[in-house]
Amino acid sequence: MKKILIIEDDINTLQILEYLMEEMRFDVVKFRKLVPVADVVAINPDIVLIDHWLPNGKGSDFCLEIKKNPTLGSTAVILISTHAELKIIAAESCADAYIQKPFDIADLTRLIKSF
Repeated sequence: MKKILIIEDDINTLQILEYLMEEMRFDVVKFRKLVPVADVVAINPDIVLIDHWLPNGKGSDFCLEIKKNPTLGSTAVILISTHAELKIIAAESCADAYIQKPFDIADLTRLIKSF
């Protein structure tokens, strides 16, 4: 079973994402704030779905940390946000993809399946 790590501070969005990913047969690990990169290494996810704006930092900065980590560098990272410049932020943080909030469930599902 593939594993997805979801980091999203909005509880409603987190619950929706968790439900959708479980329906797609992912093993879901979730947090409402950033965690140490060492924890991500231990979780060993196939995909990281991370909000850009979090209470203890930016998902884009965390994405760069993941991509620089030799163990996690090939892990797919998808940024999610309402930020108007998300496309640029995703490119600058080496994210593999991004999705704008509010997102269409079918678009999100297609994006996740592409990884």
